[in-house]
Amino acid sequence: MSFLDNLTKKVGDAAKVAAKRSEGFMETTKLNMAISSDEGRIKAIYNQLGELTYNKFKAGEISDGELAALCLQIREIENNIAELKEKIEEIRLTKDHETAESSYTPPASAEEKKFCSSCGAEVSAGAKFCSSCGTSL
Repeated sequence: MSFLDNLTKKVGDAAKVAAKRSEGFMETTKLNMAISSDEGRIKAIYNQLGELTYNKFKAGEISDGELAALCLQIREIENNIAELKEKIEEIRLTKDHETAESSYTPPASAEEKKFCSSCGAEVSAGAKFCSSCGTSL
């Protein structure tokens, strides 16, 4: 593989990793926005719940059915938030795993170390060209 082919492959691989990270970031952002929206809906229901309870209290009549319906809406939204948080955690774990796999470079043993005769840079044992100066090895 020539130096330019190798360089092209490395640039392509880096672009793929960046695209995957970008996808994970976008998905996480969407899910976080959905969580914020649902939390806002809960706050609105809390306000309705409080206002309803207070008005019923003032009037001396509290209806458990109305309060239960609002509480059930909150429970459904809280369950949705929990599911969204699980998806975010799955994305984070997948991204961390992919990052760990793509960035791991095993250490070179003493036998594998080679040096470029032109510039003196260390090169891997299987390299055909120096990654620093491009000299054929």
